[in-house]
Amino acid sequence: MLTQEINNRFQKAFLLTLVGLLSVTNVAYSSPSDPDSIRQVRDFMAKSAADLDLAQAKLTIDRLIDPSIDTAATMRQLDELATIVRSGFPPNASNRQKLEALLIFLYQPGPWNESQPFTYDLTDPLGENIRNKLLPTYLTTRKGNCVSMPILVAILGQKLGLPVTLATAPEHVLVKYRDDGGEWLNVEATAGGYETNAGYERRTGISKKAIANQIYLRPLDQREAVAVMLSIDGVLSQAWPNHTRDSRG
Repeated sequence: MLTQEINNRFQKAFLLTLVGLLSVTNVAYSSPSDPDSIRQVRDFMAKSAADLDLAQAKLTIDRLIDPSIDTAATMRQLDELATIVRSGFPPNASNRQKLEALLIFLYQPGPWNESQPFTYDLTDPLGENIRNKLLPTYLTTRKGNCVSMPILVAILGQKLGLPVTLATAPEHVLVKYRDDGGEWLNVEATAGGYETNAGYERRTGISKKAIANQIYLRPLDQREAVAVMLSIDGVLSQAWPNHTRDSRG
């Protein structure tokens, strides 16, 4: 019932708001990095965690790779996506219902996404082409990896007022959602569903000691989430070639 109600709301909103939504120009790849963008990244990292905006931070970092990215246009696009997701909320929706609406919007085909859901990019699953880790690329192609996909869920979730953030597993990024009871759930953005801690432990070889020491699967604050974006292989290697390698698909 909830899924059908959300579907109906999305279809109504689609007719009113989707025209021209995904119109951000697909810009050409550019390197080396823009010094002004590097300064902006440093300015971001000087902010308190509470003052950091994931969308603005991600686009500032992406501009280290492609300085021609239109940050303002992409921010408008993200706001428009959040507006369509919000239109699918049932009355007095709980946070869990809002999260479900977000996942339906992104991953289930329907008029709200022109029957072209966001999917895992099987042609470059590890994001070896750094451009495929850029947020504007993902919004244009709707094909992502375990960098771009969880980042978009976290960005849109936060725009919708949801208690979501990023977390990491070995060579992987995921989303954490805090339910109304205070429990943190894992959202596996590459599949559009949920995964248990035990599932990640089996799949990625996380040790019990690493979990106990909160090395992996720990909800990150905004500053830590931005640091994860910065550490993704290919971003720092473009701006600061001597950085330590940290590859995530």
